[in-house]
Amino acid sequence: LGPHHMPGYGFLTLEFGQRKTGTGLFMYYGRNGGHGHKDRLNIGLYGFGFDLTPDLGYPEFATSWPQRNEFTDPTISHNTVLVDQVPQSVNWVGHPRFFKVLPGFQCAEVESSDVYASTRDYRRTVAMIQVSDWLGYALDVFRVEGGADHMRGLHGPGVEVTTSGLKLTAQETGTLAGPDIAFGTTLPVGPKYGYSWLGRIEYDNLPPDNWTADWKVQAGYRGATGAEDVHVRMWDFTPADDVVLADGEPPQNKAGNPRWLRYCLSHRAGEDLTSTFVSLLEPYQGEPIIDRAERLPLPGDPHSGPVALRVYLKSGAVDTLIYSPDGAAVTVDDTTFCQGRLAMVRTRDGAVETMALIAGTRLQYGDIILSAPDAGHTGKVVRFDKDTLDDARIWVDADLPTGETLAGQEIIIENDRARNACYTIERVERDG
Repeated sequence: LGPHHMPGYGFLTLEFGQRKTGTGLFMYYGRNGGHGHKDRLNIGLYGFGFDLTPDLGYPEFATSWPQRNEFTDPTISHNTVLVDQVPQSVNWVGHPRFFKVLPGFQCAEVESSDVYASTRDYRRTVAMIQVSDWLGYALDVFRVEGGADHMRGLHGPGVEVTTSGLKLTAQETGTLAGPDIAFGTTLPVGPKYGYSWLGRIEYDNLPPDNWTADWKVQAGYRGATGAEDVHVRMWDFTPADDVVLADGEPPQNKAGNPRWLRYCLSHRAGEDLTSTFVSLLEPYQGEPIIDRAERLPLPGDPHSGPVALRVYLKSGAVDTLIYSPDGAAVTVDDTTFCQGRLAMVRTRDGAVETMALIAGTRLQYGDIILSAPDAGHTGKVVRFDKDTLDDARIWVDADLPTGETLAGQEIIIENDRARNACYTIERVERDG
């Protein structure tokens, strides 16, 4: 049972419930070369016993052949962001910013700007917000700074997709690489590498700032009969240049794999671009758990500044979600003030039920306030144990609370970035 964080490997999960009755999200940020795919900051969503956003997994043939080289392995086939139309470069692992598990609210942020030479920032912030003992929905914020072309991809468990808000036009021939380029055509390594493996194109070149895509688990998918009525719905709140729907082909020699997966690609282009891709991911069975959701207006550029969402649940609860990339203060429609990186306020009939604040000093709704003297502890490492077979001790010059106050929290140490240095604290002792 989770949630789990494995920073040395580069993997985390956020989970509610268990097995076939639970819902959960993972993020993989580990090795993306060798037997790994170029899938840094890839996410997946599970619910009701099904993998709702399935990774393509092991290729049909573990050798050099076009579909593996151009699609199964590269970044374009994964639930992450492609920069400048080329796959990520290879390194060992990303760098956690935080991983927090609070009652009803689990969240994490990982940064990995090293995978693209053109990016100064490449990080993903995810949260699972609990709705019942076993059910939750996800917030997903992906921020990219640098490069000239950004495309965030997400695919569901098949091709049974309905959209709301988009006005889609079919491309009669060809693939994402172009109307004159046939499916599976090998393109030179460089821009649009792998685009020819996405076909049956539909596009909206003037998408609204909010829309939804809903995938249904179809009969035959990993034992599904179709009667389960399991869905995953994406609520998108990203101003984009265009949105494309396209079919990609998973390996066909794995039992239960669908013939095709329908991808949803949100795309922006510009000089020295900054993008913030914002979405909610809602797993549900039968009836949706979200009635409606909206992105709230805030001053400044929606791609470089903070984000605020309001989520109206079928249960009658209302969630306000706030993300601030640098922890700057955010005021939301005169009801909520946040000084921190990530926050959630749940109300019902105007009364607060739950509040959560991550890496911040103040969260206020009306006259209810969460506060902390600092957004976190900082300091310098002055000494450490090189023999870590028993206890591993690090001496720091920060004035930390002693005992088990910080037990289970993480200490993150700046290093040469060949690997990350993120460790779980067991206890703190004073030495002088």
